Amino acid sequence: MINSKLSVVIPVYNYRERIIANLETLAMFLRDQGFEFEIIIVDDGSVDGTAKQIEATGFGSEFIFIKFKKNQGKGAAVKAGIAKACGGKIIFVDADLPYKLDAILRVHESLSKGSDLAIGDRTLPQSRARFKSGFVRKIMSNIFIYFVRRLVLNDACDTQCGLKGFNGDVAKKIFNLVSISGFGFDAEVLAIAEENNLRVEHIPVEFTGRDGTTVCLWRDSLQMLKDLLTIRKLKRTGVYKF
Repeated sequence: MINSKLSVVIPVYNYRERIIANLETLAMFLRDQGFEFEIIIVDDGSVDGTAKQIEATGFGSEFIFIKFKKNQGKGAAVKAGIAKACGGKIIFVDADLPYKLDAILRVHESLSKGSDLAIGDRTLPQSRARFKSGFVRKIMSNIFIYFVRRLVLNDACDTQCGLKGFNGDVAKKIFNLVSISGFGFDAEVLAIAEENNLRVEHIPVEFTGRDGTTVCLWRDSLQMLKDLLTIRKLKRTGVYKF
C-alpha cells in the first residue's frame, strides 16, 4: 500500500513572535492543496517562551510537538523530527517559512517522479530573492561553498537552503547516519546522498524575505568549517554507505 501522507518537519528556536502564525499559514496551504499531512514541530530548547506559546495554542491531531530541554542544534532537531515522521514523503523547512510555499509542491512532484531527494537551491537561475542578503553574508556563503567543493561534495551546491524533501525510507536511512548536530548537518546529508549515489534534484525557490535566522555569522561559520572536516574524515572511513 502506497503511503500518501506528507510529513513536514519544522525545527524552531527562539521564534515566539511568528511561530503560531507561520504554522497556521503552512497548515492552511497544505489543506488547500489536498494533502494528507502531519506537521512535526521540534523546539530546540528555546528560551523566549516559544515552546509555551505552541503548547498553549493546542493544535489538532495534524500536529506533533517535540520539545528539547536544552539547545542541541538544528541538525539534532531535524533528525528528531524525521525519526518521528511517518509520511511516505518527508520535507523539512525553516520555521520562518523563508520561501514561497509553492516550492513545497515542486519538491513533492520531484519526489513523486522518482527523486530520492529534492532540495531547494537559491543559486539556480529560476530562483528569486525579494530580500538581498548583506555583502559579508554573501562572501561567507561563497567561501563555505568553496570549502564544500574542496572537502565534501563533488557537486557543490547551495547546501544551506532551508527546504529539503526526501522519500520517507531514504530520509530514515540518511538521518540514521547523520552525526552533525549543528548547521553543518545539511552538508552531511548531501554527502551521505552522494556516497550512496542517490538521485538529487535541485528545486528553484523564491525567497520571501522573512529573515528569522538564528545563525551567528562568524561563530557558526567557523563551526561549519570544522563540521566539513569531520564529514570528510567520516567519508574516508566508509560509514556513510547504506
